[in-house]
Amino acid sequence: MAEDISGDLTEGQRSEAAAHMQALKRLSRDWLRDGLYPQWEQAYKNYKAEPELKLDQDGKVDEDLTSLGSPMTFSSARRTVARVTAQIPNFRFRSSESIEIQTKPDGQQVSVGELIGRTQMFQWDRSRMQRIQKKHALQAVLFGWSPRLWHWAVEVWPRSKRVDIGQAIQSPDTLRQIETTYEMEPGTLGNFLQQGDIETLQMLLTNLLDKNGRGGLLPIRYDYRSYEGPKADFCFIGDCYPEPHFQSIKESDWFITNKFRGFEWLRRLARDYPQTKSGVEDVMEAHPKGMGRRWDQNSDEDDQELFKNMLGTIDRSTNFDASEVQPKQAAHGQWLVTARHVPGREAFIEYAVDNVYIGKIPYPYDLNGRMAITDCVLIDDIVSGIGDSIPRIMRGLHKVHQDQLGYRTDLIKNLLRPLVATSSRELLANPDAIKRKHGFRMMYLRDPSQVWQQGEMSALAAAQAGLAEDQSMLHQYFMFTGENSMSATAGVDPSQTRTAAGVRYTAQQLDVLTKDLQDMFVQSAVIEDAEIMWLLNRSELADGFSFEMNQYNRTYAYEEERWKEIWAQVEPIHFQVEGEINVEAGSTLADDSQDRQQQAQVLMDIAMNRPDVLRIERARDEMLIAMGRRHQIPEWVPQPPPPPEPEIKRSMSVSFQWDKVDEADRIRLREHLDLQTDEEEAAEAAEQQQQQGAPTNGQEGISGEQLPV
Repeated sequence: MAEDISGDLTEGQRSEAAAHMQALKRLSRDWLRDGLYPQWEQAYKNYKAEPELKLDQDGKVDEDLTSLGSPMTFSSARRTVARVTAQIPNFRFRSSESIEIQTKPDGQQVSVGELIGRTQMFQWDRSRMQRIQKKHALQAVLFGWSPRLWHWAVEVWPRSKRVDIGQAIQSPDTLRQIETTYEMEPGTLGNFLQQGDIETLQMLLTNLLDKNGRGGLLPIRYDYRSYEGPKADFCFIGDCYPEPHFQSIKESDWFITNKFRGFEWLRRLARDYPQTKSGVEDVMEAHPKGMGRRWDQNSDEDDQELFKNMLGTIDRSTNFDASEVQPKQAAHGQWLVTARHVPGREAFIEYAVDNVYIGKIPYPYDLNGRMAITDCVLIDDIVSGIGDSIPRIMRGLHKVHQDQLGYRTDLIKNLLRPLVATSSRELLANPDAIKRKHGFRMMYLRDPSQVWQQGEMSALAAAQAGLAEDQSMLHQYFMFTGENSMSATAGVDPSQTRTAAGVRYTAQQLDVLTKDLQDMFVQSAVIEDAEIMWLLNRSELADGFSFEMNQYNRTYAYEEERWKEIWAQVEPIHFQVEGEINVEAGSTLADDSQDRQQQAQVLMDIAMNRPDVLRIERARDEMLIAMGRRHQIPEWVPQPPPPPEPEIKRSMSVSFQWDKVDEADRIRLREHLDLQTDEEEAAEAAEQQQQQGAPTNGQEGISGEQLPV
């Protein structure tokens, strides 16, 4: 019965299958409820800084005792999330198969590994995964475990724009959009374009422009595909029911999830998988208007237990009756669909709504027998796949700190409130009649001589000692969580650890904790996510697409050609290459960031002194990366100097008849221009001819010359 996917099930088999799914979910819920739900509720309460109310012997809230919340868990969780998610993951695909891919428009060559890695980074950005990643990391930090469900998303949204009819004639796609917008027969405008009847086409478009135009442009509506690719939504742990005592989701026998689905999702399920059509009809018959959401009083208490308890711990009520706003039409309703994922060679998913069994379908994606589910565990536990978390471990320290704050607040509050005496029993019974109200302590006296001053030195000493103990408590908190205020280069008063060596030791210990959390986040979560994205692309990518590769260059080593615009065309065949995905991720907020800057400065100094040993450009890039300027490297690179201007050579020629110049002027010209006399020129010419073996012509002078000035 459970393995028959294609055949229709009888009514008895459907009831049995639904009961089997509910039994597995109750088994998982009981395991979570007994061991983890109370701890998760307390961790969430500490994260919200909700105070622990003090109870008296009768179990009632003691109004005389102060209960304060502490932001320690909130600060620790937010800082940890900021550290592990500060940098967007860098996917690296390595394959033994070498394929050179032609990019456009400049025709550069890239390998298939580089193309796949950058494609997945592009999909990560387009699917807006980084915000979901922060929720995913926060849930893992608070509760020790956070699951994530992946799917192949096709997001199509209606859009509108206005086009110029002169340009629309040249675009067949725009003509088809005009036909769809104005409900024309398909091909009406396109046939005129193919036949070359431009005048008729121009006339039709002009008529449409006259009736519907605005600003000389024709409005059209069309469907825009904003994204198609792998995507994961945030999944609340209260909606997940893993196999009890599982060690890894990859090795689990099954995994059950709850998710509210709309009418359109159920309609597509019945259309794509006919074996679920009768089950969807049964759901519509049993719940024609949908089911109550989390805030509805009529919702299933078992399925919403953790959600309601968490809100109850922070004094937020879910007591809201949604019966008056329930949709009247099924198309606007929501149904809580339970899905059981079963991996293996014959992987499948079966669905049910409440006790109504919808059906079972083969796994929609070919993921090599895996489920499209990943999880994140930052601190491993030796008992099960759900790990520990900082709030769960520090809850004892949180409670002690909170109690100390409450008791010290009560003590100081009573010491600082002035003591007022009165002989009026009416004021004693009704202190609100006085303007200051509860800002003082009041006692009844018949005679002023009945009161004397009593020093409260013990109480003052206790309050002062409590302030000193608070520093010690905060120091323990710093050691436990790894706050940046205890870093080696931070300006911390050494008295917090009594010695400067203690500060250094604490900083080294916290650096280890920080690096361990970053490594665990990459190894337990991001690498698994990258593999699922790669498998989904291999299984579901049908149409190629283009994207600009340059902005996903994660090498950050400056090379001028790398920063040019590089467009690549991704095709399904590229993901059929065998290989493995690696991920590079880190934090720019780690405690050792100051050390990285110092090391980068040392490399820069060596490169400046010995350029024959280290490249100055590479050392410069490393220093900019350590200082958080990795995306601004092209802006910091010096521009090449402009080429020198060509030297301007000026010359001038003057011609005159030398014979007509006076002798005195000849002498002055020879002296000014350093010219030879006729005898000197004749002697020099005779000497040159003698050296060349040529006879002299006996010429004594010249009749004219060109003299450069």
